[in-house]
Amino acid sequence: MWYGHGEGVTLQTKGARIYLDPDTVPPHPGDQWTRFVCISDTHNCTPVVPDGDILLHAGDISAGVPESMESMFDWLKSLPQQTKVVIAGNHDVCLDENWKIGGYLGTMGFSGKVFEELQEVVRGDDARKSGVHYLEYESLEVEVRGKTWKVFGSPVCSIASGASLV
Repeated sequence: MWYGHGEGVTLQTKGARIYLDPDTVPPHPGDQWTRFVCISDTHNCTPVVPDGDILLHAGDISAGVPESMESMFDWLKSLPQQTKVVIAGNHDVCLDENWKIGGYLGTMGFSGKVFEELQEVVRGDDARKSGVHYLEYESLEVEVRGKTWKVFGSPVCSIASGASLV
C-alpha cells in the first residue's frame, strides 16, 4: 500500500516500511526492527545517509577510477551503521579483475598492482574493522538484536564490451 504523494511517499507492508525521501525518515522503530538503509548510484558523492542498522550500497559508488574508490570507502567507514555492505555496479569497473590487465584499466595506464591495492582498500582489515564488507559473488551473515540476516552480493548485469561489471 502506498501512502502520500510526491515527497515522503512510503510503501508499507505488514513486516516492512520503505521511505522514499531521506528527509522524512522517522526515528528507528524499536528493538524488534532492523533498519536497512539502501542507497546506490552515489558516483563519488557523499550524501547524508539516514541512521540505521545495516547500510546496503547497491552499486556505482564511484566513477570507475581507483582514486575515487579509496575516498568513497573512507566515507563509508565514517558512517554510523554497524554493518555496511557494498556491491559493485557498472561504474565500479576498477574492482573487476577481468579489467585489470589489457582491459579498461590497462588503457588508462593502470596496472595489476593498482587492482591489488584497491582490493586491500575494499577487503582489507581497515574496511572490516569499520564494518565495511565488499561482496562479489558471496554472502554475508549479519546479526542484529538476535536476528540473523543473510545478504548476497553480485555485481553481474548484462555483459557489454567484454566486461563482467557492465
